[in-house]
Amino acid sequence: MDISLHEYLLTAIEKKLPAHLSLVQAIQEVLAVSQASAYRRASKQASFSLDELVKLSRHFHISIDDFLDIRTENVTFQYYQFVDVASFKRYLYHILARLQQISQNPQGKIISADDDLPILQHFRYPEHTAFKIYYWLLSTYPHTVQKPRFSPAWIEEDLLALTQKIYELYIRIPTIEIWTQDCA
Repeated sequence: MDISLHEYLLTAIEKKLPAHLSLVQAIQEVLAVSQASAYRRASKQASFSLDELVKLSRHFHISIDDFLDIRTENVTFQYYQFVDVASFKRYLYHILARLQQISQNPQGKIISADDDLPILQHFRYPEHTAFKIYYWLLSTYPHTVQKPRFSPAWIEEDLLALTQKIYELYIRIPTIEIWTQDCA
């Protein structure tokens, strides 16, 4: 029995809802619609518009690709510019979320072609990780600013714990790394 995109999205949202929030309340909040309008959508009396599907899927981090069963050899690229520790953490959480998604797929794997050591390899040793984070964050400083000397204590513990969590998940995923002769 095939389900519609509408049903797929409702089911996926219900799985992600905190216990204190109903499906109707969630739809109402995210879409900024009346309770009656949210109820009609939740009870499948009215369909979501494309804009509403996008808003809900982004808010609840639900992949429409899964519903569409996209099996092409597409590769998605996103550029994350980090300008401070908070934006760097968001970047790392994005990596963690992608790795969790890959690890949940029985056929999930990583294939990368690299001119440099892959970023996830840098997270193997905490001291090395601390230095790389220092180096990456230092690159966001304006040239006119006095740069602090490296100290492992300069890196927040929760940031190092996050990179460790990423590395532990990464090593459990089948991976092919294609390194060029220039890779050090």
